[in-house]
Amino acid sequence: MFGRADIDRLATQLAAMKGKFLLSISDTPGLRTTFATFHMIEADKTYTVGAGAAVKVAEPIIANFDPRCRRPVPALRGDWLAGGRLA
Repeated sequence: MFGRADIDRLATQLAAMKGKFLLSISDTPGLRTTFATFHMIEADKTYTVGAGAAVKVAEPIIANFDPRCRRPVPALRGDWLAGGRLA
């Protein structure tokens, strides 16, 4: 698990990037505030641990560009994003 200082350092490094990035990261307290200056969407995800019950969560996907772009992506072909959430 990453600590608060690690997440802050990651946000600082990503803000300085000249290229594009897309980061999928587990939601933790303060994460959305730390990355508030970036574009953010959510992906539905289900976590299971051992034989325990499945837990549905909305995992943040953070980018320095608008990932809701409706341009076809050659590797995915077509409309891969619907309503700000991954389809």
